[in-house]
Amino acid sequence: GQGNATEAIRWFSAVPESAEISATAKRNAADLAYASEDWERVSDLYLALAQKNEDPEEKIFYRLRAADGARKLDRFDQAAALYAEVKVDSSSETVKEKASYLEGWSLQRAGNLNDAIKALEEFRSSYPKSEFLPEGLFLLGQSYEKTGKTELAIPVLENLNGQFPDNLWTAEGLLILAGAYSKKGDYEKVLETLVTFQKRFPEKDMNKAYALWLAKALTDRARYEEALATLRALDPGQLNGQELEERQFLLAENLRKTKNYDEAVKAYQLYLEKFSGGRHLAAVHLGLGIATKQMGQGEEAKRHSEEALQLLESGQVADPGIEAQIYLLAGDLAFEAGDYDSAYRFYAKPSILVRHPVFTPLALAKSAQCKEKLGETEKAKSLREELLRDFPDSEPAKGLSQGAPKGGSE
Repeated sequence: GQGNATEAIRWFSAVPESAEISATAKRNAADLAYASEDWERVSDLYLALAQKNEDPEEKIFYRLRAADGARKLDRFDQAAALYAEVKVDSSSETVKEKASYLEGWSLQRAGNLNDAIKALEEFRSSYPKSEFLPEGLFLLGQSYEKTGKTELAIPVLENLNGQFPDNLWTAEGLLILAGAYSKKGDYEKVLETLVTFQKRFPEKDMNKAYALWLAKALTDRARYEEALATLRALDPGQLNGQELEERQFLLAENLRKTKNYDEAVKAYQLYLEKFSGGRHLAAVHLGLGIATKQMGQGEEAKRHSEEALQLLESGQVADPGIEAQIYLLAGDLAFEAGDYDSAYRFYAKPSILVRHPVFTPLALAKSAQCKEKLGETEKAKSLREELLRDFPDSEPAKGLSQGAPKGGSE
């Protein structure tokens, strides 16, 4: 037991220097301390042995053990210095390799990042096939990133990902790589990196800020099923109020986008219950209006459309895309009710006030339909010409010959 080991260490350590068995006793004490993980004694006892021993290989062994003890005690500077000595003095490539890696490891833990970078660069150059290389590359990339050398961190972490795709150090490296890409403004690579992390390491939790960013990025790119999977993997218990609000909103949005209208309505309603003064109120009423319209609940759709319009008119909508969709929904509801004048007035707003690349073409096409219904064929023709001239590559422009344009409130 630990108590017996401690007593034995004390007994061996007490053997006088003059005794014939002194060297053996000191070695036994050090070995017992190491076996029982008594790191304080490990460091001191092996250092004393190293100083007194003349055999070069034994001195290296003792310094290696002393370095391990110092490392376990978080004396990283001392450990790094000892590993550096072992790296230089040992004739064993196996020992030199491990000491080289642990020197960089210890310097990094000590916060001596520039020295750690030098040591880790030397390690990866000298031992390209080392079993310790995945962690070495991770620590090197992390050190570059911590010292603001993002340009140097990126290729190291890309190398880690390419060379060791399934290693757990790669999982950690991917998150740092995503942050590095973000600093460079390369958001497509941020997205790609986080998706890679998610698919390759599903058992590992993603940083919640990254997960919310990823969910939003996937939503914006119409990758709704992936966004839902990301949101469902987030533990609500780990989120603060603002993060919970964002998760609930994105969950509702993606349920609607995947046409799970019943679930979307419940999610939107839960948002209204929990975040009555939230940042997404207008978008939530818009989403509820669209979902209930698709479910054939015309009165509910109209009520939520009016709520969204009120929020818009009171200056609570800053997103041009949300503004355009609020007008489109109101226009669709008026059009379906046969009120083509009102529908046109709503559709005209995204055409004139907002000029959104996705929703303005749709509004122009729907405005033309209203004018046709009102018998104003020349105006309808003019609106379609404007659509073809200003947005020739848009879906509504391509679909003019296929009847009523779609997408305003689906």
